[in-house]
Amino acid sequence: MKAGFSTVALPFLVIFSSCAVTDKIFQEESCVEGTLYIIGNEPFTHLAIEADSACSGGQLASLIKKKDMYVLSGKEGVMLALYKYQGKKARVFFKRMRVSADGNSILVSRFEIAK
Repeated sequence: MKAGFSTVALPFLVIFSSCAVTDKIFQEESCVEGTLYIIGNEPFTHLAIEADSACSGGQLASLIKKKDMYVLSGKEGVMLALYKYQGKKARVFFKRMRVSADGNSILVSRFEIAK
């Protein structure tokens, strides 16, 4: 007896549909303010920001939630500079956010460290 398409493909559809990722791309630069942290265990650590607030309103204000962690990614030079400021308050600017069940991440374009 041959297995039908639905009995073979259904488990794969369920697995792949539960791993949905959405990219949010903004026309204007947005930002989030918060504290920089290193999260994860060696050798799988990531730089992240714990959000205090969104710097601008509009689309971004509804996506940024206070005390949520956002993994940071970006160009190597920007990320190396950010690593030096772990534990400090910062304002991180971006145009792209990735939203997934595993967590949210933002692509850093530039940053400012609070005085």
